[in-house]
Amino acid sequence: MWGFMRNDLKHLPRGKQRELAVVVEILLEEFSKIIATRKAPRLRDGQVLKIILFGSYARTDWVEDPIGRYFSDYDILLVVDHDDLADTVEFWDTAEARILKELSAGEKLRTPVNFIVHSLQDVNHQLERGRYFFVDIVRDGILLHDTPASDLVTPAELSPKTALEEAEGYFEQWFESADLFLETGVDHMGKGSRWSKKAAFELHQAAEHLYNCVLLVLTLYTPKSHWSAPQEVIHPLCWSEDHLDGTRDGKEASQAGRDRREAAAS
Repeated sequence: MWGFMRNDLKHLPRGKQRELAVVVEILLEEFSKIIATRKAPRLRDGQVLKIILFGSYARTDWVEDPIGRYFSDYDILLVVDHDDLADTVEFWDTAEARILKELSAGEKLRTPVNFIVHSLQDVNHQLERGRYFFVDIVRDGILLHDTPASDLVTPAELSPKTALEEAEGYFEQWFESADLFLETGVDHMGKGSRWSKKAAFELHQAAEHLYNCVLLVLTLYTPKSHWSAPQEVIHPLCWSEDHLDGTRDGKEASQAGRDRREAAAS
């Protein structure tokens, strides 16, 4: 089992700590409201086992750049006790809506929030397979909420050869499907306005499949929902080649982020 995760937010300004407390409160409250309406015991008795802050606010290399209009998000992983509870539409839409409302009000929350939801079994399965995205989370992440007896396994090491084989498989699958949607969409565009809605749908599908292709090829991960991918899924796209050849570790990535932050502040 994975032996230790940090639970200290002292590296963050007090305002950020208060914001994260608000986010945790919203997530737990809205989840409790939703499951209270369910009749099936496995849903009504569902639990949020862990809430983990990961990414730049966990590593201390977040960016707030008013000039360039770039601001890091809070990236959060919720770990629930079974897969059904990871359904973002059924169980997490109200939490997302409330977070957006608080963000719009700007009183208790001013930093954007992205969260993803996975079951404990799924997270441990990804760790056993050495998936970079989840390995980075347990290595660098900070526990905001924890439930006893919900241990994470020790991550396995993913060999560059295996990573490359899986990336090639994802590319063949998703690029081909995107190309088919694109070809059909362009064909329907040429048939006139009567086919415009059909063409728009197919072009949207092409874009979505290409987006998934990029995420899967370079990170071996894509979110289950149609919500925007967390920044920490997208940021590794600039250095995932180094993951594949094993030449760069997390400390170097964190230092690069700190350098960007210092440059933005200067």
